[in-house]
Amino acid sequence: MKKMQFDEKDCFDRVEVTEPENNPQFDMDTNQDFYIVTKQENNQFRYMFKSETGEEISIVLEYM
Repeated sequence: MKKMQFDEKDCFDRVEVTEPENNPQFDMDTNQDFYIVTKQENNQFRYMFKSETGEEISIVLEYM
């Protein structure tokens, strides 16, 4: 997640995983440019990657 970029700039200033063993969730601070884009109506951002076992993982980012 820390490597995600938008317009060649990092999307997040800080990324932390909370409760990794029970119910993993991301706690993130976005940079200003990425934040403005995510606040626009009907936007959905999906982060996709392969796990260590080769399984494709897809995470939808929602503003809360």
